[in-house]
Amino acid sequence: MFRRFAPLAALAAAALFLAAAAPAADKDKDKDKGDKDENPDKIFDELLGKPASDFAGDFAVNGKPGKLSDLKGKVVLVDMFAVWCKPCIEGFPELIDVNKTYKDKGLETVGVVFYEGRFRYDAAGNKLVEKDKDEKPVSREDEQAMFKGFAGLHKLEFPILAVPKDDEKKVKEAYKTLAYPTLFLIDRKGNLRYAHIGHNPDEAKAAEEAKTLRMKIEELLKEKE
Repeated sequence: MFRRFAPLAALAAAALFLAAAAPAADKDKDKDKGDKDENPDKIFDELLGKPASDFAGDFAVNGKPGKLSDLKGKVVLVDMFAVWCKPCIEGFPELIDVNKTYKDKGLETVGVVFYEGRFRYDAAGNKLVEKDKDEKPVSREDEQAMFKGFAGLHKLEFPILAVPKDDEKKVKEAYKTLAYPTLFLIDRKGNLRYAHIGHNPDEAKAAEEAKTLRMKIEELLKEKE
Protein backbone atom coordinates (compact mmCIF):
# COMPACT_ATOMS: atom_id res chain seq x y z
CA MET A 1 0.00 0.00 0.00
CA PHE A 2 1.05 3.59 -0.45
CA ARG A 3 2.24 5.09 2.81
CA ARG A 4 0.35 7.82 4.57
CA PHE A 5 1.05 11.21 3.08
CA ALA A 6 3.28 13.62 4.96
CA PRO A 7 1.67 16.54 6.83
CA LEU A 8 1.11 19.76 4.91
CA ALA A 9 3.75 21.66 6.88
CA ALA A 10 6.42 19.24 5.76
CA LEU A 11 5.21 19.31 2.16
CA ALA A 12 5.53 23.06 1.95
CA ALA A 13 9.27 22.73 2.47
CA ALA A 14 9.77 19.84 0.06
CA ALA A 15 8.16 20.18 -3.38
CA LEU A 16 8.95 17.02 -5.28
CA PHE A 17 8.50 18.39 -8.79
CA LEU A 18 9.20 21.63 -10.62
CA ALA A 19 5.44 21.98 -10.93
CA ALA A 20 5.15 22.26 -7.13
CA ALA A 21 3.19 19.07 -6.74
CA ALA A 22 2.69 17.52 -3.31
CA PRO A 23 4.48 14.12 -3.17
CA ALA A 24 2.85 10.73 -2.83
CA ALA A 25 5.29 7.94 -1.89
CA ASP A 26 5.17 4.16 -1.97
CA LYS A 27 6.67 2.80 1.24
CA ASP A 28 8.01 -0.19 -0.69
CA LYS A 29 9.65 2.05 -3.26
CA ASP A 30 10.75 4.98 -1.13
CA LYS A 31 13.03 6.48 -3.74
CA ASP A 32 13.76 10.10 -4.43
CA LYS A 33 12.10 10.82 -7.75
CA GLY A 34 13.81 14.22 -7.51
CA ASP A 35 13.37 17.13 -9.81
CA LYS A 36 16.33 16.32 -12.01
CA ASP A 37 13.98 15.62 -14.89
CA GLU A 38 13.20 18.93 -16.55
CA ASN A 39 9.82 17.60 -17.61
CA PRO A 40 8.29 15.37 -14.91
CA ASP A 41 5.25 14.82 -17.15
CA LYS A 42 7.39 12.52 -19.31
CA ILE A 43 6.62 9.76 -16.81
CA PHE A 44 3.20 9.50 -18.52
CA ASP A 45 4.51 9.12 -22.08
CA GLU A 46 3.94 5.36 -22.19
CA LEU A 47 0.31 5.83 -21.11
CA LEU A 48 -0.65 8.44 -23.70
CA GLY A 49 -2.76 7.25 -26.60
CA LYS A 50 -3.75 4.08 -24.75
CA PRO A 51 -7.08 3.24 -23.04
CA ALA A 52 -7.38 4.90 -19.65
CA SER A 53 -7.48 2.33 -16.88
CA ASP A 54 -11.01 1.98 -15.54
CA PHE A 55 -11.88 2.39 -11.87
CA ALA A 56 -14.95 3.04 -9.76
CA GLY A 57 -15.83 5.13 -6.74
CA ASP A 58 -17.74 3.83 -3.75
CA PHE A 59 -18.88 7.34 -2.82
CA ALA A 60 -19.44 10.54 -4.75
CA VAL A 61 -19.97 14.20 -4.05
CA ASN A 62 -22.12 16.13 -6.56
CA GLY A 63 -23.38 12.95 -8.15
CA LYS A 64 -23.64 9.21 -7.75
CA PRO A 65 -20.81 6.66 -7.49
CA GLY A 66 -19.89 5.10 -10.79
CA LYS A 67 -17.10 3.97 -13.10
CA LEU A 68 -14.84 6.13 -15.19
CA SER A 69 -15.91 4.12 -18.24
CA ASP A 70 -19.49 5.33 -17.71
CA LEU A 71 -18.32 8.65 -19.17
CA LYS A 72 -17.15 7.22 -22.49
CA GLY A 73 -18.34 9.48 -25.28
CA LYS A 74 -17.36 12.61 -23.41
CA VAL A 75 -14.02 14.32 -22.98
CA VAL A 76 -13.07 13.72 -19.35
CA LEU A 77 -10.77 15.84 -17.19
CA VAL A 78 -9.65 13.88 -14.12
CA ASP A 79 -8.11 15.73 -11.18
CA MET A 80 -6.46 13.42 -8.64
CA PHE A 81 -6.00 15.46 -5.47
CA ALA A 82 -5.84 15.33 -1.68
CA VAL A 83 -7.63 17.56 0.80
CA TRP A 84 -4.36 18.46 2.58
CA CYS A 85 -2.57 19.41 -0.65
CA LYS A 86 -1.94 23.15 -0.94
CA PRO A 87 -1.02 23.10 -4.67
CA CYS A 88 -4.28 21.22 -5.31
CA ILE A 89 -6.31 23.90 -3.58
CA GLU A 90 -4.44 26.66 -5.39
CA GLY A 91 -5.40 25.04 -8.68
CA PHE A 92 -9.13 24.78 -7.94
CA PRO A 93 -10.14 28.24 -9.26
CA GLU A 94 -8.82 27.35 -12.72
CA LEU A 95 -10.51 23.93 -12.64
CA ILE A 96 -13.78 25.51 -11.59
CA ASP A 97 -13.58 27.96 -14.50
CA VAL A 98 -12.60 25.21 -16.95
CA ASN A 99 -15.59 23.17 -15.82
CA LYS A 100 -17.97 26.12 -16.27
CA THR A 101 -16.49 27.01 -19.67
CA TYR A 102 -16.57 23.56 -21.25
CA LYS A 103 -19.20 21.56 -19.40
CA ASP A 104 -21.97 22.33 -21.88
CA LYS A 105 -19.62 21.58 -24.79
CA GLY A 106 -19.00 17.97 -23.79
CA LEU A 107 -16.38 18.08 -21.02
CA GLU A 108 -16.88 16.10 -17.83
CA THR A 109 -14.64 17.19 -14.95
CA VAL A 110 -14.14 14.59 -12.22
CA GLY A 111 -12.20 14.91 -8.98
CA VAL A 112 -10.67 11.73 -7.55
CA VAL A 113 -9.75 11.29 -3.88
CA PHE A 114 -8.51 8.44 -1.70
CA TYR A 115 -9.42 7.46 1.84
CA GLU A 116 -6.76 8.27 4.44
CA GLY A 117 -8.61 8.25 7.76
CA ARG A 118 -6.99 11.52 8.79
CA PHE A 119 -9.51 14.34 8.48
CA ARG A 120 -13.07 15.04 9.54
CA TYR A 121 -15.20 18.05 8.72
CA ASP A 122 -16.16 20.60 11.38
CA ALA A 123 -19.47 21.97 10.11
CA ALA A 124 -19.67 24.63 12.82
CA GLY A 125 -16.27 26.04 11.95
CA ASN A 126 -16.57 25.19 8.23
CA LYS A 127 -13.11 23.65 8.21
CA LEU A 128 -11.23 20.37 8.18
CA VAL A 129 -9.82 19.00 11.40
CA GLU A 130 -6.98 16.49 11.45
CA LYS A 131 -7.20 13.71 14.02
CA ASP A 132 -4.63 13.48 16.81
CA LYS A 133 -1.79 11.07 16.12
CA ASP A 134 -2.94 8.78 18.94
CA GLU A 135 -6.57 8.91 17.86
CA LYS A 136 -8.06 6.03 15.88
CA PRO A 137 -8.54 6.60 12.12
CA VAL A 138 -11.51 8.65 11.03
CA SER A 139 -14.40 6.38 10.03
CA ARG A 140 -15.31 5.88 6.38
CA GLU A 141 -18.65 7.63 6.97
CA ASP A 142 -17.02 10.63 8.66
CA GLU A 143 -14.45 10.86 5.91
CA GLN A 144 -17.18 10.84 3.28
CA ALA A 145 -18.89 13.68 5.15
CA MET A 146 -15.53 15.46 5.10
CA PHE A 147 -15.26 15.09 1.32
CA LYS A 148 -18.68 16.67 1.00
CA GLY A 149 -17.77 19.50 3.36
CA PHE A 150 -14.48 20.06 1.56
CA ALA A 151 -16.24 20.37 -1.81
CA GLY A 152 -18.61 22.95 -0.36
CA LEU A 153 -15.77 24.85 1.31
CA HIS A 154 -13.94 25.24 -2.01
CA LYS A 155 -17.06 25.61 -4.16
CA LEU A 156 -16.36 22.48 -6.19
CA GLU A 157 -19.48 21.70 -8.20
CA PHE A 158 -18.10 18.93 -10.41
CA PRO A 159 -18.39 15.27 -9.32
CA ILE A 160 -15.79 13.93 -6.90
CA LEU A 161 -15.26 10.17 -6.65
CA ALA A 162 -13.75 8.45 -3.61
CA VAL A 163 -11.79 5.35 -4.61
CA PRO A 164 -12.24 2.33 -2.30
CA LYS A 165 -9.21 1.68 -0.10
CA ASP A 166 -8.68 -1.77 -1.62
CA ASP A 167 -8.32 -0.21 -5.07
CA GLU A 168 -6.01 2.66 -4.12
CA LYS A 169 -2.68 1.04 -4.99
CA LYS A 170 -3.99 -0.37 -8.26
CA VAL A 171 -5.32 3.00 -9.42
CA LYS A 172 -2.19 4.92 -8.44
CA GLU A 173 0.05 2.42 -10.19
CA ALA A 174 -2.10 2.41 -13.32
CA TYR A 175 -1.93 6.19 -13.55
CA LYS A 176 1.65 6.55 -12.25
CA THR A 177 0.37 8.93 -9.59
CA LEU A 178 3.46 10.09 -7.71
CA ALA A 179 2.22 13.50 -6.64
CA TYR A 180 -0.84 15.71 -6.25
CA PRO A 181 -2.46 17.27 -8.07
CA THR A 182 -2.19 15.23 -11.25
CA LEU A 183 -4.48 16.04 -14.17
CA PHE A 184 -5.49 13.62 -16.91
CA LEU A 185 -7.43 14.26 -20.11
CA ILE A 186 -9.30 11.34 -21.67
CA ASP A 187 -10.83 11.52 -25.15
CA ARG A 188 -14.29 10.43 -26.23
CA LYS A 189 -13.00 6.94 -27.07
CA GLY A 190 -11.63 6.46 -23.58
CA ASN A 191 -7.95 6.97 -24.44
CA LEU A 192 -5.59 8.94 -22.22
CA ARG A 193 -4.35 11.92 -24.24
CA TYR A 194 -2.77 14.37 -21.77
CA ALA A 195 -1.35 14.31 -18.25
CA HIS A 196 0.24 16.96 -16.05
CA ILE A 197 1.70 16.95 -12.55
CA GLY A 198 1.26 19.83 -10.14
CA HIS A 199 0.14 23.45 -9.99
CA ASN A 200 2.91 25.96 -10.60
CA PRO A 201 3.27 28.63 -7.86
CA ASP A 202 4.55 31.09 -10.46
CA GLU A 203 1.50 32.94 -11.81
CA ALA A 204 2.90 33.40 -15.32
CA LYS A 205 3.89 29.73 -15.62
CA ALA A 206 0.58 28.61 -14.11
CA ALA A 207 -1.24 30.73 -16.71
CA GLU A 208 0.79 29.11 -19.50
CA GLU A 209 -0.02 25.63 -18.17
CA ALA A 210 -3.70 26.56 -17.94
CA LYS A 211 -3.59 27.78 -21.55
CA THR A 212 -2.08 24.46 -22.65
CA LEU A 213 -4.76 22.51 -20.81
CA ARG A 214 -7.54 24.51 -22.46
CA MET A 215 -6.00 24.05 -25.88
CA LYS A 216 -5.90 20.28 -25.30
CA ILE A 217 -9.52 20.27 -24.13
CA GLU A 218 -10.68 22.22 -27.18
CA GLU A 219 -8.72 19.89 -29.45
CA LEU A 220 -10.37 16.81 -27.98
CA LEU A 221 -13.83 18.36 -27.98
CA LYS A 222 -13.54 18.81 -31.76
CA GLU A 223 -12.82 15.13 -32.27
CA LYS A 224 -15.63 12.71 -32.91
CA GLU A 225 -16.01 9.45 -31.00
